[in-house]
Formats: sequence, C-alpha cells, structure tokens
Amino acid sequence: TVKQGIRTGSNDLFIISADEYIRLSDNEKSYYRCSVDNDAIYYSKLKGQNYVWYPYNSTGIAITSEEQLRNECPISYSRFITHKNKLENRASISNKDHWWALSRHREWLLKRECRLVSTEFGTTKSFSLDIKGDYVIERGYAWIPKKEFKMSDYYFYLALFSSSTFEDMLSIYTRELAGGGWYDFAAKYTNQIPIPNVHHSGLRESRTYIELSLLGKAISEDGSYFYSERINELVSTLFNWNKV
Repeated sequence: TVKQGIRTGSNDLFIISADEYIRLSDNEKSYYRCSVDNDAIYYSKLKGQNYVWYPYNSTGIAITSEEQLRNECPISYSRFITHKNKLENRASISNKDHWWALSRHREWLLKRECRLVSTEFGTTKSFSLDIKGDYVIERGYAWIPKKEFKMSDYYFYLALFSSSTFEDMLSIYTRELAGGGWYDFAAKYTNQIPIPNVHHSGLRESRTYIELSLLGKAISEDGSYFYSERINELVSTLFNWNKV
C-alpha cells in the first residue's frame, strides 16, 4: 500500500532547515523530525536536509497546552504565535485548541518502524529505507507491506524498485513528468503496479530472493550501484520479462 506523507497546513512555519534545527535546544529538537521530501533521497541514500515540526509521540499529540508549547519550545512558539489566528482557523485541523498541530499527522507514522520510502516524484533511484523509522514523510510516500515483513524483504524490494524492469513498469503505469525521466509515485498509479509477493510460491527460499536481498542491503548501506546489471538480470527473471 502506497501511503501519502503528512500535510502540515503551513510549510513556511512548520518546516525548518538543518541550520535552524542545530540552533534549537535538545528538548526542542525532540519535537522535530528529519523529513522525507523531494530532496531527501539521492541514489537511494536518505540525507535529510530539512526538519519538520512533529509534536507527537507513539500515542498521539505530545504538546497538549499552549503553556507547554511556550515552555518547552520557546523558539518555535515565538515563530508560531504571531500566526495563531491563521493556524487555528485551518479547515483541516481537528482540535482548534491544539492550533500548533499538523493538519494531517498520519496515525501510521506515530510508531517508529522500518519503512520503505520514496520521494513524491522521482526515478528508480528515489527509493530508500528508513530502517529505524526516524524520518517523517512529508513530500513523499511510504510503501507499506500488507503482511508482516522480515528485514530481508525490505532489502529485496529496495533492489527490485531500483531495477530497470521496475523503471519500465513505472513508464507504463504512472504519469511521466514534463521533461521526461521522472515519474509521479502517487498511489492512484503505483498501487496498480504488479510486483512479486514474497509470501507466495516459496520466493523467500529462492537464490534470486537471497541475492536480491543482499544487493538491496548494499544499496541501503552505501548507495552502491556497482551491481546494477546483476540486479536487472535477477529482477527480469522474476517478471519473466524479455526486453526488446
């Protein structure tokens, strides 16, 4: 399932640069997370450049009063308070008393867990693994398994999504952006792409699966594409794809 990231309702207030983040106290930093946006993934490596306000913990909103916001996040509070009227009148906000909350924080992001992520628009080099779930997806997507995954499954799919075969499938099922070479990863397109299911037909026990998982791990750890030709060979056999 391809899931869209958060919507802040005010990017200009809730997203800050790495330089701004460094100047915050350790406590105030805890209310920000590295964001997955269109600049966050380069050759499958996550490299957070921006931080997004995320005042949530595993159970929900973590800042429950304006006084707590002022005391714990003084720099952010001073930035937010001058726009309080705008923030509390957002149509999408569910509790106007929590006017510092995001418009859509996505319940599934509250739990920190391994996620296969992508940018909003991109190529086969625009996928990566957030192994610890430390990132918040903003202008991007999470590719969520419908059944329980092993770690090797995440590596397997990272390799698959990095292949030339998957690029061919993106060109068939998704919208190509003007100028060519970049694709729209919106769920209405990408949820339709047929991909191998690791829970079926003993795929996990196959040599193809094992090798692709190892190659996906190499991509995740160091962005290595030295074996891209081998990845393409292995993935094409999964689809029984004979390229012309």
